[in-house]
Amino acid sequence: MTGPLPRPDSRLPGRTGPARTVIIAAHGPDRGTADPTRRLARVLAGRLLWQDPQTDWRVRPAFLRGDGPDLFPDVLAALPAGTDVTILPHFAAGGAFTRRIIPARLTESGSHLTVSLLPPLGTDPAVRGEIAATLAAHPGSDLLLVGHGSADGTPSPLLPLAESFRQNGRRAAAVFIETAPALPEWRHCGLGPEITVIALFAGFGRHVRHDLPSAFGLPPDSLRHGGSYDIPGHRLHVAFPLTDAAIMARIAAARLTAA
Repeated sequence: MTGPLPRPDSRLPGRTGPARTVIIAAHGPDRGTADPTRRLARVLAGRLLWQDPQTDWRVRPAFLRGDGPDLFPDVLAALPAGTDVTILPHFAAGGAFTRRIIPARLTESGSHLTVSLLPPLGTDPAVRGEIAATLAAHPGSDLLLVGHGSADGTPSPLLPLAESFRQNGRRAAAVFIETAPALPEWRHCGLGPEITVIALFAGFGRHVRHDLPSAFGLPPDSLRHGGSYDIPGHRLHVAFPLTDAAIMARIAAARLTAA
């Protein structure tokens, strides 16, 4: 599905079932962080139309920071009173945005709505299956999960995720931007010469453009398209599953149509 998203108060022709509004909430604000969420909204709208053609699905992106269009409070305020809204956070895990900022914005700008707040998309169990599929393409490689980490001290789900792969015989570790074990210390994780790097970020912001390549001794903004890279002592296979609109739309649609 391409082109502009429908107005939040418009009914698409041919839809006889109930209307369901889905807001994909993401960080923003720059283009690198917003574009994957906008693509996800378009692809998810098309997938829902195909999976559940009777329901009048209305899918919109909304951003928690920035000064451009589709800011989260503005999207909420534009919806008619009483609208049933499902909020789908486009984040890798729970943190300050999903536990504090989104609920606060809902209180400020969404009190006229009936809201269901789903867990972050990156925590869906199907994401593990996507990681396993990526590993299957590189059967001899170890696994390095890279996430942001939560400054409030909440344990990251990436740690038990790495442990689950270790229990299946794969050497695996998790490192973080904000917390320990830190991304620049990845060489101390005991991984072998071939590593599949799964970077769990929902956009291509500064962490992907600068922090990630810097940790591997690569030029800025050299990793956003994924692929394989040779660095001293290692061959890296890099993937960003949360920015893949087709993968995330499939996972999100399964969650939404099961609700």
